[in-house]
Amino acid sequence: MLAWEQFEIENPGDRSTSEKKGGELSMDYREKQILIRGSDFSINFSRESGEMTGWTSRGESLLDRGPETNVWRAATSNDMGTKFNGDPRFTWHWVQWTRHGLDRLQKSKLKLKVVKENSSQIVLEVRSRLSAEKTKIKVKTVYTISPEGEVTVNQYVKANKRLNWPKIGMMLELPGSYERVRWFGKGPHENYDDRSSGAAFGIYQSSINELSVPYVKPMENGNRSSVEWLEISKGNGRGIRVEGENLNFSAHRYTLQNLVEAKYDIDLKDSGSVWLNIDYKQNALGSESFMFNYLKKYILKGRKFNYTYTMKPGEDPAS
Repeated sequence: MLAWEQFEIENPGDRSTSEKKGGELSMDYREKQILIRGSDFSINFSRESGEMTGWTSRGESLLDRGPETNVWRAATSNDMGTKFNGDPRFTWHWVQWTRHGLDRLQKSKLKLKVVKENSSQIVLEVRSRLSAEKTKIKVKTVYTISPEGEVTVNQYVKANKRLNWPKIGMMLELPGSYERVRWFGKGPHENYDDRSSGAAFGIYQSSINELSVPYVKPMENGNRSSVEWLEISKGNGRGIRVEGENLNFSAHRYTLQNLVEAKYDIDLKDSGSVWLNIDYKQNALGSESFMFNYLKKYILKGRKFNYTYTMKPGEDPAS
């Protein structure tokens, strides 16, 4: 093959909706958590963190903790910058990010409110603030739970400054028994918005271990971009399906902190969990250009961001 191209053809069938059938929802207020139950699932929300601390469907544990707002990534070589070009708009992003404390944000002023509660829909709103010495970020996350066990997440992020951000997204801690991922988006290999021309749209699958890229110096890796849906599953095929529009995702067995601190690939350790990143956007990776390391259109810059995705219990059809 010398060359290839893809064209999007609208498929009316993709927009059809099947009739949803589910039982009734109930909600139980407890001292430190809110417990939401459906006919075959239950979800725990922590009243202290505002995060889900448990999600069970048909007796299967799907999630341990999350989603947690995350704007940080392990610095790439280009994020660290070069001495060729000292213009901070195009290089040395890591210097800007750490100067503004994006690697040490602390959550505070959390408020969890029940917006709607009835047998057919429960809506929770979680407001919090992420802050460091020079940065304040207001976060509002709205969770809408349906009787079928679907959880729609709508997040609003508003910062006090217009910055170049490492990423805007959320991170989930899943049981270590997850093994595979199947997705519709760009692939099959690692790709980012400014490094995706060689990645074709398609339906791909991979083991979680094979998603990661073992760079000699550990850094941000394994992202897949332009994702419309993904299914992450255990050996029995049970798991979580995520649906959205133009999402990014990655999944690792090591923690973000481990990846940040590791000097060599052998320093990366299995944490016993799977860490799933569902991101609205990633900043550009850039290149080692003598003048400009990043193309402007791929730099993740702004003060306000809003994105939505839906999670639901899923089952890998290949299992």
